[in-house]
Amino acid sequence: ARCIFPRVRIAVDAMGHDTGPQIPVEAALTAALEGTPVTLVGDEARIRQLLSALGGAAPEERLRIVHAPDVVEMGDKPSRALRKKPEASVRVGARRVAEGLEDAFVSAGNSGAVMGAGLLEVGTLPGVERPALASVFPTRKHPVVVLDLGANVEPTPVQLAQFAVMGAAYAEAVLGRAAPRVAVMANGSEEVKGNHLTRATHMLLKQTRLDYRGYCEGGDVFAGDLDVVVTDGFTGNVVLKTLEGLVKTVRGLVKERLETSLLAGAGALLMKDVFMELKDRFDYEGAGGAPLLGLSRPVVVAHGSSTPYAMQSAIRAAGALVRTGVTEVVARRVLEHAALWG
Repeated sequence: ARCIFPRVRIAVDAMGHDTGPQIPVEAALTAALEGTPVTLVGDEARIRQLLSALGGAAPEERLRIVHAPDVVEMGDKPSRALRKKPEASVRVGARRVAEGLEDAFVSAGNSGAVMGAGLLEVGTLPGVERPALASVFPTRKHPVVVLDLGANVEPTPVQLAQFAVMGAAYAEAVLGRAAPRVAVMANGSEEVKGNHLTRATHMLLKQTRLDYRGYCEGGDVFAGDLDVVVTDGFTGNVVLKTLEGLVKTVRGLVKERLETSLLAGAGALLMKDVFMELKDRFDYEGAGGAPLLGLSRPVVVAHGSSTPYAMQSAIRAAGALVRTGVTEVVARRVLEHAALWG
């Protein structure tokens, strides 16, 4: 059964963005005006100044400000900065969610700091060793959940197996997949492929209740025949950045061709609906952010260079995590496999 929340309030890290608070504040204001209650966490004076400049006003019950005097900068070492700055916006936001003052937390700040704040303030679910950063990738058929995307560069086999269970829970709760098909990314589909990590994980996953399909190659991710693909954070982050770069490159090449060729431009008019469908399918900004699965409360990591639209999408994604009860489903599925975690 899905959890139903009559009111979902999202805490947004106003200071967590490559360019400063402008974009998080703008996105939060838009979300509030559209009806989503938001709490902006950060330098109150700067936030109020930006809100005034944006010329928008939302009812106080839908847009609140919580002062947080410190900021974890993108270049800071997360562990050190979090210790020295207990009142940093990323820690204050995560803390408020842990205390139940807000229902979910969104930050486009230093991803290591968001992960650290989540661990320090929110904590993991029972039995979960490490949270994993997940995202939904487009495919030829339907979206696929891929994790980990950078939170754990060198996971253990048990942690990677847990990522598979958590990813399947996410596919079940958010994507509506009754029996998610799960695979481990490797350099081939045969059991002799992979390395020590993938082989040990493979043996663990064969003992789970998952619909485990074994290894898959990188190209299989986008075929649409799987629901969850699991890998270590190093590989996952490379795949994510490669996909983002490929989408940008293809868009640029198409735009360049259309602007320099009358024939191509005429053809584009005839294929407008096709182009729009492809744009929507590969619009990674629409996903907004990546949830940290395995934490005891919903936390979403947005891209550090997010546009206002991407930040708004991250806020919507955080609300969806709460409404679909993902955390509860993840907790249940992890505990169902407790015997495997030793």
